[in-house]
Amino acid sequence: MRIRAVAAVMCGLLFAWTTSLPAQTPKPLTDLITEWEAAFNEGNTETVAALYTEDAVRVPPGEPLIHGHSEIVARMAEYAGWKIKLTATGGMLGTEIGATWGEYELWGTVEGEDVSIKGRWMNAVKSTDTGWKIYRDTWHLSEPSSE
Repeated sequence: MRIRAVAAVMCGLLFAWTTSLPAQTPKPLTDLITEWEAAFNEGNTETVAALYTEDAVRVPPGEPLIHGHSEIVARMAEYAGWKIKLTATGGMLGTEIGATWGEYELWGTVEGEDVSIKGRWMNAVKSTDTGWKIYRDTWHLSEPSSE
């Protein structure tokens, strides 16, 4: 009888462990993403760059890598007037490194026409003396809708 009870509890724990749960994003990562989004939407490229480590690398889709603060500032300046909405859908933190991922929508004007771009992103982060910073940053575009 006792073996059956233990087996039932173990099966219940196994089921609970393997059942899909919504991904949780640790608060330090949601704070970092919220700060990034606000700085980008304000056009504050210096603040955006300050959220990256000195040796950070951004990996844009189909373009050369972007290395360090000065290149990040220069590339962010290309998005002056654009707005972004970031949604973190998951993340994890260790003691020194972590990762977060999610979806984005970016909108602005190109040659007088309104443009909206959607996709997914992922960041690797490091713990630094001044808090969590983005170490690697990559994103891609979603497939165009068939509407």
